[in-house]
Amino acid sequence: MLNSKGDLVYMRYCSADAYFTVKEIDLGLKYKLAITGGEVTINKNFLPFIEWLNENYSDYLGPVGLTTNARASKNYYLKLFKQLKFISFSTHTESLDLDAFFDTALAMHKFAAFRKDKFFMINIMEEYWAEEKMKKIIDFCH
Repeated sequence: MLNSKGDLVYMRYCSADAYFTVKEIDLGLKYKLAITGGEVTINKNFLPFIEWLNENYSDYLGPVGLTTNARASKNYYLKLFKQLKFISFSTHTESLDLDAFFDTALAMHKFAAFRKDKFFMINIMEEYWAEEKMKKIIDFCH
């Protein structure tokens, strides 16, 4: 929402199941949004919210990115990545399905690899009881 001087005062997104308000002070700068947990991808309105944000406030936005636990589907992340500058998978190994994780991570890497405006990162918390999984992950990344 703009005030009488044209400054961004707040953004509001509404749907039947979600209501988001982001209040900001306009400093004449583009705003970098780094979205982190709780895990936002479980909210069915998150992708529509990001699309709405880009459609309505792109003049005010710098890079918009997400840190996620990598548990959503590959297709969901690919749709989401079209709307974001970066995605970071940050996860623990104890309940990680390695095949699905590798498949999604590879698709994300390929999507970002040839686009100068995108980047993809992986952060995995190493747990001592998951030594075999960690070895597989390290081998995959090399």
